[in-house]
Amino acid sequence: MGGGPYATGIVGVYDTLSGAAIAVTPVGRGPAALAVDALHGHVYVASTGDPRGATGSVTILDAASGASLETLSVPGHATNLVVDPRTQHVAVALQALVTTNSTLTDAQVAAAGKVVVLDLR
Repeated sequence: MGGGPYATGIVGVYDTLSGAAIAVTPVGRGPAALAVDALHGHVYVASTGDPRGATGSVTILDAASGASLETLSVPGHATNLVVDPRTQHVAVALQALVTTNSTLTDAQVAAAGKVVVLDLR
């Protein structure tokens, strides 16, 4: 799938002693941040998505195996996130991406500077 910073992203799980890859898992385009929920064994990956589109995503991975469990669409470019393991809420920061010669859509402008909270119980 095409190259560049907005190509489909990957997240790798590595053995900290040997440096060997345990798993390499595809996630959404433009992965930007991740958060770990050690209590439930999940890793959340925020992806900005296609800069020409209006949505990003949050991919939920199994922390032990690196396997993708689910990918959720969010109404904007996901650039950061934080997880509360006690409530299983994930707060996702959204922004509009501006690239050279780009024109923002109404949906991108509406999502910019907002936070969505995902209830994953």
